[in-house]
Amino acid sequence: RVLRRWYRNRYRSEALLRLRQLGQGDAGEDWLCELNKLLKLTAMEAYSREHVAPLAGPAWVEFLNAQCPEPPFCQAHADLLGRDVYSGRTPAEAERRQLLDACAVWVECHSEAGHV
Repeated sequence: RVLRRWYRNRYRSEALLRLRQLGQGDAGEDWLCELNKLLKLTAMEAYSREHVAPLAGPAWVEFLNAQCPEPPFCQAHADLLGRDVYSGRTPAEAERRQLLDACAVWVECHSEAGHV
């Protein structure tokens, strides 16, 4: 059972590793896009591709928040992930840190109910 649980949740470890890498690298124009892509891929691993792939904007962030007992993304994060991801805007260092922390909480805490 322990091995099955580890195997089922290995995507979480991979996502957390990638989040750490994003936190250490330079925040270029595509940083927010890369972060959003990582969240999308992680969500598609846990939930059906058909349900997750078409989500964008406010619906995307609402979906992410709905998967955790306590929503990890505040309104500022929702604006970054739901709107600013398409603008090419690079968040300030403090915003990036807070958003990375919220993403890590989501990766660790989202429910497995939809996991295949």
